[in-house]
Amino acid sequence: MKRMAQQMRSAGGGGSSGGGGGGGPAKAAQALASSITALAGAGALAYGAYNSMYSVPAGHRAVMFNRIVGMKDNVYGEGLNFNIPWFERPILFDIRTRPVNLQTLTGSKDLQMVTLGIRVLHKPNPSQLVWIYRFLGVNYDERVLPSIMNECAKAVVARYNASELLTKRELVSKEISSELRKRAMIFNILLEVSSSGTKLCENRHPLKVSRLPTLWLLTPLRNV
Repeated sequence: MKRMAQQMRSAGGGGSSGGGGGGGPAKAAQALASSITALAGAGALAYGAYNSMYSVPAGHRAVMFNRIVGMKDNVYGEGLNFNIPWFERPILFDIRTRPVNLQTLTGSKDLQMVTLGIRVLHKPNPSQLVWIYRFLGVNYDERVLPSIMNECAKAVVARYNASELLTKRELVSKEISSELRKRAMIFNILLEVSSSGTKLCENRHPLKVSRLPTLWLLTPLRNV
């Protein structure tokens, strides 16, 4: 009887030890799941923190596109700014003054062909960047400036004959500058054009009229 009791006790102890061994894998799985959840949470927090901030460099401004409401009306200045990750996307604009050049062939009032070169300095209106992005995009200068420069220059040159382009060069310069500014303001683009200083060369045809940042320069074209 004693032997049977001892055998039953030993059997019960083995069963309890087997149950304890079965609980080990379950605890390991729970620990692994907790670790994965913690890592996922930390990754989400890091992603949100990194993408919720953006920096606007010097000489730039930013506008914000929201996936729900569209373009926001605010213009954000230089330095560190905040946005909602995924829902909002900042768009940077360069508001520094930049040059643009155009060369075109047009006719004067007396039907003389004139090669006209224009160089102007431009920048976007910082307070109207939302309108510019909504209707023109970031490359607004490539879309607008070549066409209005060509139209304004041809319209002004057609009012004068070849000799008047030489004798009234300052007036021609002012008229082209004035027309360009008016047309550019429609698209919220600011032009910085100076019409001071002139230089006159020989009166030959055809003529080449070159627009520099500070002067109108009229020079004869060489026959090739």
